[in-house]
Amino acid sequence: MRWDFFASTASVLAALAMPMGANAQPGPSTQSQSSRATPQQIFAEPVKWLDKTVSVDDLYCFSLRFEQKDRSKRSCMTLGSDKKNISDAYEFELTDPPAATAAFIDYVCYAARFGMQGGPFTLIPECRTKSATFQVMHLKANRSRSINVKNAQLVFDLPRPMDAVDFLVDWRDLQGKTVTVHGCHLSVGRSTGTHISCAVGTGSGRITNHIIIEEKTFARESYRRFLKECNGNGQEDSCTVDLIGTPSGEFLQMPVMHNVHAIWPEAGREAAEADRIKVEAEQLAATRPAEANRTAEEQIRLEAGRLAAARAAEYTKAEADRVATEKAEHAVAQRAQPSEAATIRRRDARVLQSNPADRVYTGPLRLPDFSGRDRTFSSYRTRIRDGMRDGPNFAGKLALIEIGCGTSCRIVYAGDLSTGRVYDIPLGGEDNPSLTLHHNLGSRAIVAYWGNADSCTREVFVWQGSQLERKERSEISSAESCSALLGYAPPLADP
Repeated sequence: MRWDFFASTASVLAALAMPMGANAQPGPSTQSQSSRATPQQIFAEPVKWLDKTVSVDDLYCFSLRFEQKDRSKRSCMTLGSDKKNISDAYEFELTDPPAATAAFIDYVCYAARFGMQGGPFTLIPECRTKSATFQVMHLKANRSRSINVKNAQLVFDLPRPMDAVDFLVDWRDLQGKTVTVHGCHLSVGRSTGTHISCAVGTGSGRITNHIIIEEKTFARESYRRFLKECNGNGQEDSCTVDLIGTPSGEFLQMPVMHNVHAIWPEAGREAAEADRIKVEAEQLAATRPAEANRTAEEQIRLEAGRLAAARAAEYTKAEADRVATEKAEHAVAQRAQPSEAATIRRRDARVLQSNPADRVYTGPLRLPDFSGRDRTFSSYRTRIRDGMRDGPNFAGKLALIEIGCGTSCRIVYAGDLSTGRVYDIPLGGEDNPSLTLHHNLGSRAIVAYWGNADSCTREVFVWQGSQLERKERSEISSAESCSALLGYAPPLADP
């Protein structure tokens, strides 16, 4: 099932940016029973306010992660007397905030971005609340200026999410501001080397322009998921995301964004949107009965959508169980009756064993000279350096580095850890689709497969000091064997 990601994400963020209903105030349906109070009043007599719903103005919200304690928290606080230092501020720690509010605070108001460690820090304007309503719980142990609250309803003074095309037109007016851009197809920009970019547009002609994402400030989890799922080309549905970040300049006349977080399309956002509309419906029921009646149909539709999501999850689990069973049965069949592919793999093992490396290099790592001898390969210097730092994996002293170049496409380089020299391996690119390499540290041989699921080619190469020498080449016409050898079918057990 595909979710209407753009609509749901935009609606969730828009809900954070404005009161829910023309005459409704933010907060639960008990808003009419809430009392307005200052932080000083609450902390002066916390027992008096226990379990009461209060409204507090002008708070700044943030998220903190404690790596050593493996936990995190979300809080809103007042500024200190000097409006810069938090040492004399009042803190309200949020307990189980709504999903949309939690996501916004985690993505935009993460305290590590602005150095909030108990001293002066730079405020993020988007994290300031227009209004905050919550239920007081209790003071935190050993802390006289921190209190737990629940049922928080926060309204932030945010710009509405922008379509990616609108951002391309107006980005110069938004420099230095945190913005949300939806409709981005993440990919590695070919015209910008190894930069990560957001391709804008739809369908086969969607790349009308790019938004460059600054790699060193790209959120680590977003970057990790991009590398795992997008394969560098941005054509998968899962690579269409919303971005939260700050425009900071341009590169080759394309806008550059830093401090970027990606919001990925997931079914959970539909549930968050349903929760938001449910709260809005409760408020309308108390203040505008006519509008509440019109919202009833929308509630029914969302409840039906949530039920459909649950059924889809059950179907997905059943389908995953079926696929796992088929893979297990296939593996048993492979072991019971050796196939042509299994016979070829045993032959590959003998080839690797019969061409041993002279020795395994254990000396210091020497990196390439990309400004001189190895400048031909400078476009991929980051990937090559990272591959060499991982250590040798071929012929005793070489690091084979495979770099994606599109769907079923990769190019291969070899880096000599003892000299730093980079070699171009004559495999990969459009001439060798779906390239699969078999090699190891103790052997000078490489067994390469390429082609498609119907027919493929097997080649054997041996490293001769500065280049590969082809020793064998054969064609494989069995679709079953090619599927296994190229990784389309469940993998074979090592011989």
